[in-house]
Amino acid sequence: MQKHVFSLILAVLMTACTVLAPGCDQYPPGPAQASGAASGYTTQTAYPQQQTYQPLYPPRSNWKDFAPGTITYDFHYAATAPTLDLAEERWQTYLSRHRQIEDGFSKHYYIAARFELMRVYYLQGRGDKADAILRGFDLSTTELKR
Repeated sequence: MQKHVFSLILAVLMTACTVLAPGCDQYPPGPAQASGAASGYTTQTAYPQQQTYQPLYPPRSNWKDFAPGTITYDFHYAATAPTLDLAEERWQTYLSRHRQIEDGFSKHYYIAARFELMRVYYLQGRGDKADAILRGFDLSTTELKR
């Protein structure tokens, strides 16, 4: 009886995955498949170049209610960039404008912005720049090296 219940639950979950999230079973080729000539892939990267930008966390719905030039407005303005190139420019502007960390709130936004810029570099295929940002973090003490 337990075996049948488990099988039924598994079947329902698998069906829900394909119905609610079409394409969830389609992944880009991994490094092993992408690098092999026998696999038919000619690219050297595991993932195709992404041109559109979507931040890790979606911006707040009321972000335009804040005054331009504030930490919150500038952060969400950078997060709504439509392309990776524009996102890179906006995150760099944000980080240069809000370099002075005054409290925990501004530190949280500053760290998140650095991670977003690092993500943009990785998505653009510029891992060297992303790695340089990552080396600037000391996550054991939550302190920032500049």
